[in-house]
Amino acid sequence: MTALIIIGAILALIVFLLTRFAGIILRYDDEMSVTVTYGLIRYRLGKKKKAKKPKKPKEKKPKKKKKKKEEEPAAVDDEAAKAAEKQKKREKREALFELIREVKRILPKFVGKIHFRSAKLHVRVATGDAASTALACGGAKASASILFELIDHFAVLERGSAKNVAIEPDFTSDEMKYDVDVRFRLRVIWAIHYGLKVLLSFIKTKIKKSK
Repeated sequence: MTALIIIGAILALIVFLLTRFAGIILRYDDEMSVTVTYGLIRYRLGKKKKAKKPKKPKEKKPKKKKKKKEEEPAAVDDEAAKAAEKQKKREKREALFELIREVKRILPKFVGKIHFRSAKLHVRVATGDAASTALACGGAKASASILFELIDHFAVLERGSAKNVAIEPDFTSDEMKYDVDVRFRLRVIWAIHYGLKVLLSFIKTKIKKSK
């Protein structure tokens, strides 16, 4: 009898844990991130590992009468820095599109099962040129509209869910500024169900290839 009570208690605990909600946070400040939360547990998906510092080559003794060649590495480094800065600005301008792609990737898998909780979308649009800033601001507002259409179509809107949107042009700067935080929640059982479907599909594909 005691054993049955223990087994029943364990099963009840498992059912309780499976029917609890896990949180999904899509965030963009300097880069896009997806964080899964469950109670006090937080796990950031696809977290980038810190790049290892490249080993410095052994310094060779500088040869005399080659001042021009010594100046070349500085010029190359300057060009690389400028290219990296341009790439970073381009990525920031496309941040909302990256967020939309992430929402498109997640929501259709859990239609009617994923719950929308809140969205903060604060964007200061800046390109360094007044005309292109105005155009980019219009594009950002259109992107925000697409994002919320996707949420309205695929997600369950919870009571009290909020959309806090402020998209404004900044004609005095050339750098976009984002403070984006979009939150959903999903019952753990549906996440496990989807994971098992992916695993079964993977196994079936492997079996077909092995035949």
